[in-house]
Amino acid sequence: MERKQWIDTLRGFCMIAILLYHTEIYYSGSYIIPYRCYVHNALAAFFFVSGYLFCGDIASGGKFHFAGKIRSIFRTLIIPYFIFTVLLGIMKTVTGKEELAEVFMNIVLGKASWFVAALIVAELLLSLTMLITRGKTVLLSTVAALSLAAAFVIGNKYAPSPLFYEQNLWYVNDALFALGIMICGMFYRRGEAFFNRFNSISYISLLFIISSILKAIMMNEDAQTVIGSIEVSNIPLFFADIIVTTLFLVGLSKLLGKLPLVGFTGSHSLVYYFFCGAIPSAVATLFDKAGFEYRHYWQVVAALIVVYSVSTAVAYCIYKYCPILVGKTKKREHTALF
Repeated sequence: MERKQWIDTLRGFCMIAILLYHTEIYYSGSYIIPYRCYVHNALAAFFFVSGYLFCGDIASGGKFHFAGKIRSIFRTLIIPYFIFTVLLGIMKTVTGKEELAEVFMNIVLGKASWFVAALIVAELLLSLTMLITRGKTVLLSTVAALSLAAAFVIGNKYAPSPLFYEQNLWYVNDALFALGIMICGMFYRRGEAFFNRFNSISYISLLFIISSILKAIMMNEDAQTVIGSIEVSNIPLFFADIIVTTLFLVGLSKLLGKLPLVGFTGSHSLVYYFFCGAIPSAVATLFDKAGFEYRHYWQVVAALIVVYSVSTAVAYCIYKYCPILVGKTKKREHTALF
């Protein structure tokens, strides 16, 4: 199957956004551009694309293979999760940032890398859902609605219900949210021919204007839009923003097409994500020790360039010399997150 370049472009932009967020946090001590402006959108877009890719081209007659999918999740997500969290955990222990027991418990409880943990649980749940529903639209729609509702009933830390699940082991609350968004991604792929009719500059511009208005409302309300763990203050506004902005990002990525460096980031985003905390933290420490403490935002841009360059070098080396660490062989695969 021909690789769809817009997917890598979209994931690349989203990964750069996540790197920017962490660079701001570690370098300045807090986020500068409000989280609600873009971070939750980048995370939701990752889940959306993972759903889009989940079953391959099943709409054209392909079949869903449950056992094969479970093996794929184990090889490309579960094993990398334990490999990279152990490696990063060892680094944290050696540098004295965390105790060995704390590192071990975080890994076992799925708290060492929340996004990957939530994605693992979501993909396992979606595999089981596809096995039971056989991919029927009505049943999948029901599961999506129930999972999204459950995510906010048991998982919204901002306004906890009596069923609030505070432990959130393996980020199951966020996984339920991811499951609903992934099913939306599957539905988008089934109806992609319809959406492509509106893939024009005027349509993308309209979505951008609506997204900007929604974000202005969010800013005015000081709305909470955090994912991982879920902290959402205005759920209807949150979903309106997720829908409009995701469609905007997808449409824009299709118009832009292939962007080599951004595409590389998107196609190797798993490694970028595992190191999106460690590398910004290390760069911020080096900048501070060199007397380059944060004072103006242009310094964040400079730090981001270094963070992005180092992250790209790490991703390149891992995929080229140790692809087995991310469940790859020499033959590239086009699956889920990466």
